[in-house]
Amino acid sequence: MLLHEVLASLVASLRRANCDTARLDAELLLAQALGVSRSFIYAHRDDVITQQQLATAQQLIARRAEGEPVAHIIGEREFWSLPLQVDRRVLTPRPETECLVEAVLGLQLGASCSFIDAGTGSGAIALALLSEQPAWQGIALDIDSEALAVCKANALALGFANRLQIVRGHW
Repeated sequence: MLLHEVLASLVASLRRANCDTARLDAELLLAQALGVSRSFIYAHRDDVITQQQLATAQQLIARRAEGEPVAHIIGEREFWSLPLQVDRRVLTPRPETECLVEAVLGLQLGASCSFIDAGTGSGAIALALLSEQPAWQGIALDIDSEALAVCKANALALGFANRLQIVRGHW
């Protein structure tokens, strides 16, 4: 099958599953299955894909049709321009949450500041703050040890582990 035919088929599958973002989700999941960018799909729309690639894409689409978030399927979500690992252990960071980061940064707390991110999950808020303020220190607090494992992986991957204390506990 040609790439554009596969994309059309995947979009149709997600529309039948009442997915509100069928085209975007199909593009993201097809790109993931092929190991390419979304723009590649359009630049190479007449390329033929293999049966294995098609099967992989269809498996990803089936997961999305069952309601699994795209970010969990792909294993990553961008937040505040930071690539964050996400999966079933954490909630997917929402774009609206970036408003909270903007609000905190707008407080002009100075170069040296410490904060607690309670219910941190993936660590999105804490890591976004640390990315903007090189002298800040944070505590990422969550009751769930699996969520904290995701937070720790993100802190390590982004190079903020030395400024973020990860704590398991109730808030």
